[in-house]
Amino acid sequence: MTQQQTQNPLQLLDIQFAERKAEFQAVLPSNCSFERFARIVKTAAIQTPELLAADRASLFMSCFKTAQDGLLPDGREAALVIYNTKQKDGSYKKLVQYMPMVGGVLKKVRNSGELASISAHVVYDKDEFDYCLGDYEHITHKPTVGERGKPICAYAIVKTKDNAIYREVMSVTDIEKIRSISKSKDGQAWKEHWAEMAKKTVIRRISKRLPMSTDLEQVIHRDDEMFEFDNKPRPVNTAVDTINKQVIDISDAVEIEDSSVEEEQQTDEVNNDVVVSPEIAEKADKFYKGMSHAKAN
Repeated sequence: MTQQQTQNPLQLLDIQFAERKAEFQAVLPSNCSFERFARIVKTAAIQTPELLAADRASLFMSCFKTAQDGLLPDGREAALVIYNTKQKDGSYKKLVQYMPMVGGVLKKVRNSGELASISAHVVYDKDEFDYCLGDYEHITHKPTVGERGKPICAYAIVKTKDNAIYREVMSVTDIEKIRSISKSKDGQAWKEHWAEMAKKTVIRRISKRLPMSTDLEQVIHRDDEMFEFDNKPRPVNTAVDTINKQVIDISDAVEIEDSSVEEEQQTDEVNNDVVVSPEIAEKADKFYKGMSHAKAN
């Protein structure tokens, strides 16, 4: 029997983390030491013992992604959640998935450097709440002191440094629809911290309309991994992704509808700050020349 086999699961976790120290140090932000990060993961395992019984490879991969995104799996910035995944032989394996929490999303949004302020709140049926669309959009919310009743919606307000204001309101029904496709819909986060998950859901939605840094976009995509989209392809979010998809899909005979061309042009306008490598630019140039030739014929 080896020394590792004689260790209890928590001690084994310490040993295995130490073996990966160099890997984590390479991606952790400068303000977080490897020792601190390892302690936070160990605390999460103590609070949720099921993590120690879950697939260890997925645990380390999730921890690595969390570190790479500059977040801490402390339950406020990010959480390590467990879900059952069906295997080819019909059995189920407990896998670990990293899930950004509202504190982590807010942290990344604030660090994007594009925003003056961001806030999110849950509205309850005993609060005073008024939401108006049109030429003069506004949100007015006066929380009730004391018992506030049942939640009715959540909203987020973002102000950018150029004085633009973004607003997003989601009803409980809208939020529950998002929850229903989450791999962790019955997990601890939703059951015990519904309000925080509701805030994160509305922030996640509004963030897709904001000027985003690469770091923030990466965190949003991490969150997408927690949802079941019926195997539908993920929406293309950047000019690079758009070009890559076009290069992959293009065939010798290209036939493109005018509506598709218009949509691609809109995507490029929204993402005109993306830097494209020379190779991608060359492929894109060939593609668009081929597209023009196909339309001419």
